[in-house]
Amino acid sequence: MGLLIDDLATYAVAEGLGTLGTDIFRFGLQDGPDIPNKQIAIIPYPGLPSEQAFGSDSLKWEYPRVRVISRSDVNDPRPAYVKADAAYKAFGKITAETLSGTFYHRCTVLKAPYVLGIDDSGRTQFAVDLEFEKEVGS
Repeated sequence: MGLLIDDLATYAVAEGLGTLGTDIFRFGLQDGPDIPNKQIAIIPYPGLPSEQAFGSDSLKWEYPRVRVISRSDVNDPRPAYVKADAAYKAFGKITAETLSGTFYHRCTVLKAPYVLGIDDSGRTQFAVDLEFEKEVGS
């Protein structure tokens, strides 16, 4: 059973969204001489409180949230929107499936692709906000 961030990064690769460490990154967008402008980042943020199973003192279910950010080349926002839309459709179809040993009940799209902004280098960023209902991994 893996961590949410690793489960979702592996899923993104399997869905053809890119390559981990090349144009898919965990926790934030990356910059550098060998890193492409066009990339996505999977960023976890707090969701609803976790729940215990009835009659148990251990956590059973959790509801984490994730923002997927897609960034474009300078003055070319369309590919970033297309990638954000692909992420929206890929993650949005998760329902009653096991990812890396952890059972995911569902993914709820909180916000379909939207413009997050333009960074200091003139690259447009689109985002998709997601909430997951999943079993607590060990």
